Amino acid sequence: MMDGFSDVTRKINGFYAEKENSLDFIFFGSSRMYSAVNPAVLWENYGMAAYDFCCNEQSYSITYYYLKEALKRQKPKAVVVDISFGVGLTETREPMRHLNLDYLEPSLNRLEAIENNNEKDEWWDYIFSIRKWHSDWYNLKEENFKYTFWRGNNPYKGFSYVAPEGDMDLPQYHYPYDMQENMEQYYIEPLPENLEWIDKMAELAKKNSVDLILVAVPSGSAPEGQGYVNGIFKHAVEEHGIFCKNYSLEMTGMHHLMAGLAEEFTKKLGADLAEMYEIDDKRGDPAFRQWEETIQVYRAEMNAIDWKKQAQWSGYAQIAHRGDYCFFAVQQPWMCEAESWESVKSTLEELGMDVPENSGESWIGSNLAHTAGVQEMEGNMGEMYYQVCSNGITIGKQEYPYAGGLQFLVYDKVLKRVIDSFRLEGNDLEIRR
Repeated sequence: MMDGFSDVTRKINGFYAEKENSLDFIFFGSSRMYSAVNPAVLWENYGMAAYDFCCNEQSYSITYYYLKEALKRQKPKAVVVDISFGVGLTETREPMRHLNLDYLEPSLNRLEAIENNNEKDEWWDYIFSIRKWHSDWYNLKEENFKYTFWRGNNPYKGFSYVAPEGDMDLPQYHYPYDMQENMEQYYIEPLPENLEWIDKMAELAKKNSVDLILVAVPSGSAPEGQGYVNGIFKHAVEEHGIFCKNYSLEMTGMHHLMAGLAEEFTKKLGADLAEMYEIDDKRGDPAFRQWEETIQVYRAEMNAIDWKKQAQWSGYAQIAHRGDYCFFAVQQPWMCEAESWESVKSTLEELGMDVPENSGESWIGSNLAHTAGVQEMEGNMGEMYYQVCSNGITIGKQEYPYAGGLQFLVYDKVLKRVIDSFRLEGNDLEIRR
């Protein structure tokens, strides 16, 4: 559960690890919300402490219990609920209900969430979720147990970034440009079941003296979907005086916002929140030091994406100075003309390596220490073991065997993992992965 885009383990358990009454804002909803709102950006620009307490394909009937769970531990300035995914949804699919409910801490609130979101004959599978594994023991791995008992802070504060791959396929509907004037014409009567849970959220927020804000994150959905949003907003404003805002009318969106669009949206949302509330800027406060780490981790992740985008050696000179990296290289003699080798050599020297005079020499290098003439090197980076020899590079349990030419590997000290591995061969200095 801890691997991949959803990363439910750290999203939910990480919320419980936050200090009580430390959050300014909490965001609720589906994966649309946790891929759209980046708490690191709110911290970097406004000094806000925020968390995405969300989960995949979340219906309003589950969001309500997440809201209730959060308000048992936090007293934020406001709770912000994205309604864009659940507008036409009355329940969450069974696998996703497990993602949503299995990690909530045992409590009456969790039992009520199970009771109100499942058939009676399914309750025990949620109360004791280990029952779901009863016929699948032989396929279990160590990680299944390790992640179950994982506890700790979530360095992403519930956020999951979407890395762009190739050209972005933006939706057909670009509301800021061609639909905004006509959006008031789109109104669809909300589902009664959804309004019931919106009413309960409003009552819960009022009971806890916390503002409830309803938003629709930029999704680029068809006008019919926006009609459902308008219907719910109309009800929320008229019945409860809730502040509502449809951000699809201000910027282009998609089902899950790419990292760059998420940063743009988060800044826009942060500006609105900063205008509505008096923010106690916590940047520089030692009690919130982990939030500085949050932005460091996010920027390191964005840099890691840029590393993978590089197709030519010439792109490395600039990107290599953005973060705190360990570099490793293994070379067996390869054909590289003097002019091309000078380009490689100068960059390696900038990175702090002792470099041979040409590509025709066997060589092992790193920026960790003086390595001139070294035939093999090994050591530890924190708890991570590394070894570099003529057969290739090993970091932790991961082996990168020698593949000819110049093999190069980048280890990020902030992310504590290898972010790129490739080789150079030939005069074109094209990166081969």
